[in-house]
Amino acid sequence: MQSKKFNDKSNIIGKNVKKYRNQKGYTQEQLCQQLDLLGLNLYHSDIYLIENNKRIVKDYEAFALAKIFGITLDELYFGANDEFLRLQ
Repeated sequence: MQSKKFNDKSNIIGKNVKKYRNQKGYTQEQLCQQLDLLGLNLYHSDIYLIENNKRIVKDYEAFALAKIFGITLDELYFGANDEFLRLQ
């Protein structure tokens, strides 16, 4: 079964995940370790796919990412994501 995409992207938070991960100084592997402490098992390849908009992000994954980054879900989803806020 093929998943639906928006502008050929599987998620809208990839750019922000990378931005906030870098702000925290985490590698993809270190981010996975932080997520594991919350009980969420992701691999660095999952983070890569999320950051490159090639993997769907489940709601509980977004919640865990926002918690680790110390931001709101609104910031994770909409911070600096103007391309998705503009309707063409």
